[in-house]
Amino acid sequence: MARVALVTGAAGGIGASLARELARAGWRVVGCYRSRDDRAEALLDVARRESWIDRISLRRCDIGDADARRAWCRGALDAEGRCDALVHAAGPFLRAPLLEQTDADLASLYETNVVALHALTREVAPAMRSRGWGRVLAFGLASTHRGAAPPSLAAYYCAKQAATSMTRALARELAPFGVTANVLSPGVIDSGGLPPGELERLRPSIPAGYVGEARDAVAAAMWLLSDEARYVSGTEVLVSGAWGL
Repeated sequence: MARVALVTGAAGGIGASLARELARAGWRVVGCYRSRDDRAEALLDVARRESWIDRISLRRCDIGDADARRAWCRGALDAEGRCDALVHAAGPFLRAPLLEQTDADLASLYETNVVALHALTREVAPAMRSRGWGRVLAFGLASTHRGAAPPSLAAYYCAKQAATSMTRALARELAPFGVTANVLSPGVIDSGGLPPGELERLRPSIPAGYVGEARDAVAAAMWLLSDEARYVSGTEVLVSGAWGL
């Protein structure tokens, strides 16, 4: 029976690329996205052309809404009868002057990056534990491990750091059941999230000398979700060409 992956943020960026690669590899992918119907339809068009449309489903869901994410997750579990991997790729970006970032801004980023990760894992963990196998993969940011943050990105950095800590706690909690939990932290990646001008501006700061592609992050994610990574848990994998160190 095919393994099942629940993927948030599955319609765009690295999330969409990973959803596509998982389905191509034979996984059943149940994805959600917040608002970009056009990107979701583009991914489904690829699935139809390549004949794996039966292995992917996408649904609109604001993962920052507790009732909506619970309904999506439970619906996926009921439909599929199992969950082997949870990939939490959704994580909205915020750039604003520090003292103009509101309480609501900080709460929203924490809800999406940290609370949603905990809540979704809580929903899928019983299915993973019962089979003695599972993968939880959260998305971080390559430069947050230094414990500092640019003021204009403070809320975003804080949320990502907190998500990394939550993932490490989940790793310890789930390890006795054959379930791993890790963080994939991209650096400067050309995945549609940043305008070309900003990618070029950042290029000189990347020690590898070039901007990464979504496939670089997907390759690392596929390994973390594999059988071969069974003893890798609680770690943060930087996919950044040494940027952010």
